[in-house]
Amino acid sequence: MSKDRIDLSRGNGKTVLEQLLEEWDLDYVKFSKLLGFNRISLWQYRIGRREFRLSMTQIKTLEKMLAQVNLKFSDLPDDWILDDPENAENRKSD
Repeated sequence: MSKDRIDLSRGNGKTVLEQLLEEWDLDYVKFSKLLGFNRISLWQYRIGRREFRLSMTQIKTLEKMLAQVNLKFSDLPDDWILDDPENAENRKSD
């Protein structure tokens, strides 16, 4: 894991979540398990089909993970979990 703060821009061809997973050396399944939801739920969050919500326990876990890459929860963009934020609203009605 890098000690430097990572750039969370989407312009590099990777989603914010992909960048974070790379820094943490995790895949989607391991990330889901750490935060206490299943991979299908994560997929639904990522495509915008399901609203993303975290419990306080999950927020604290994520905050600890973010500290490993010199970030805080408040550093994340509101749509950090989404693969394609521009099209997420359209998918909720699918």
